[in-house]
Order: sequence, then structure tokens, then C-alpha cells
Amino acid sequence: MPNYIRNTKMKAIQFIEKEYAENTSYYPGVFDKAMLSELWWGKTAEDGRYYIPNPFSHSFVLESTTLREGDYIITEESGYVYTLPKEVFEENHELTKEEASKKDYDIMTGSEGLE
Repeated sequence: MPNYIRNTKMKAIQFIEKEYAENTSYYPGVFDKAMLSELWWGKTAEDGRYYIPNPFSHSFVLESTTLREGDYIITEESGYVYTLPKEVFEENHELTKEEASKKDYDIMTGSEGLE
């Protein structure tokens, strides 16, 4: 079986629940299940409270991506969006040379947002 390496540029932002609560615009496309049902009011990211809906689905319950604290939200150049756990992302991804050379860039926070 042949081996492959992905070479797709992507934007990534780490989901931090406290930052989301303070300014949801850091995380475009992320939604809070507590806005749909009071059953989620006392829950946190660790309980699966936040999600990214599948754009082709009419029900978030059946087809959505649940976010956990520290997960990375990844948007590829193609527009495809998915998440990875912090450990998997940090082990398998690195900043491009252009991003690594920018001042004030911090991949560990959500302060950059997705453009």
C-alpha cells in the first residue's frame, strides 16, 4: 500500500471556551447548543456543548462536529472545515515559514480567528 503526505495549506485556531464566551466572532461557524435547548445551559465544551454544523445537513444532532476544549478548528484552502484534538494537531502540523516569521502570531490562542 502506498504512503501519502498531505501538503495542503490550512488555517487553524484552537477552541478555548472562555474566549468563545467573551467574543464569538473569534470562532466563525461555531454554535452553542444552549441556544437551542436549556438542557445545555449547565454544560461545558467537555460535555459537547459547542458544534460546527455540516453545511449539507438540516439537523445538527445527526451531522455536526462537536468541539472540545483545546481542539483545533481547521479550514483548508478548499473551504473544508474539520477539527482535530490538540495532541494530534500539535504532533502533526507546523506553521508555514511565512506565519512563523510574523511577529505577534500565537497559534496557541484563538486571538487570530479564521479569515
